[in-house]
Amino acid sequence: MRKSFVLLAVLLGIVAVGCGGSDGSGDDPPAASPDTPAQKAGEPATSDSLDGRTFVATSAKGVDITEAVPLEIAFDGTSLSVDAGCNSISGNYSLTSGVIQAFLVSTLIGCPAKETQLEVFASELLRQGATTKLSADELALVGKNGTSLFLED
Repeated sequence: MRKSFVLLAVLLGIVAVGCGGSDGSGDDPPAASPDTPAQKAGEPATSDSLDGRTFVATSAKGVDITEAVPLEIAFDGTSLSVDAGCNSISGNYSLTSGVIQAFLVSTLIGCPAKETQLEVFASELLRQGATTKLSADELALVGKNGTSLFLED
């Protein structure tokens, strides 16, 4: 089983390298608005505050979010799933002092570029550890490398 996790991590790293970075067009994704309520205020999330909820991405820093390809993160106890319309991504997560870290597995079928980009972005953010802020129906995930994802319940 450990070999599967290592293989998955290597494959996701390869996909991330192929999908990441600027294409040189100067059209990098816009920075998330500092006026996002979950970013301005909110408390660190807990497993209990996320349990049974599904959040849909509304904006991000580090990837372009579009309505054409919705990105959802669903929480069930200490498990979560990520859905961008292609691969099946799920696993357990821990939340310590408001920092979420997920241990994910994924199918690896060939997906359209946009779905792959969203899947890799969300998976990496969750695997590397992200600071959480929860305000009413909004969840902010802020990564260590400056990426962020803003979602609504």
